[in-house]
Amino acid sequence: MEDKKKNRAHLLAEIKLLQGKLVELESVQQEKQEIEVALQQSKELLEMLMNNIPSQVFWKNRALIYTGCNQTFAEVVGMSSPSEVIGKSDYDFQRNSTHAKSYRAWDKKIMEKGEPVLDLEESYHNAEGDEGTVLTSKVPLKDQEGNVYGILGICTDISARKKIELENESLIRELKDAIAEVKTLEGFLPICSNCKKIRDDQGYWKQIELFIMEHSDAEFSHSICQECVQKLYPGLVDKDGNFSTP
Repeated sequence: MEDKKKNRAHLLAEIKLLQGKLVELESVQQEKQEIEVALQQSKELLEMLMNNIPSQVFWKNRALIYTGCNQTFAEVVGMSSPSEVIGKSDYDFQRNSTHAKSYRAWDKKIMEKGEPVLDLEESYHNAEGDEGTVLTSKVPLKDQEGNVYGILGICTDISARKKIELENESLIRELKDAIAEVKTLEGFLPICSNCKKIRDDQGYWKQIELFIMEHSDAEFSHSICQECVQKLYPGLVDKDGNFSTP
């Protein structure tokens, strides 16, 4: 009889212990579900932010194969979604091979040194074949031990700004060329005290108007001043130098 009571008590104790463990397990399971929900929400928030950023964002592994990107980057390389980019390399897109080689050369250099490169100006072709310019920043991706396992890149399109800069540079060059073509007179000019001819750099004496026309954009029309009229034609002018009528 006592043995039965002991067995029953032991069984009840075991049941209570199991119930406690079950409650604990349910609590752990609940926490796990909450963590999974939080992680999923964080993932969705990150994807939403990434896909609404106007800049191109991408990441690659050590073999320079794309392992992810945002929507903007996918559209630039001619893909409808980021998932279509995964597993591809720069040579798989509609891109200039020279551009692709440059991208990969920089990627290798950054991963080898383990140091980021910021605001690197690069050319690119979009899915339509139009060439543009981006400012690219790339950082090596490292694990907890500091080993580089990939690279993350962010590209900001500056094509419009670059176009304006090139137009301004062209305008400045044109202005400089125009200024260089403008002929100016400066320094000391040897001039004859009698006939008023000017001696040029080759030692020839030239009429002052011819010399000025050769060294500037000025042109001359000839007339005669009142003083000269009085000296040359004293009988034909009045005291003021005006031609008198008979």
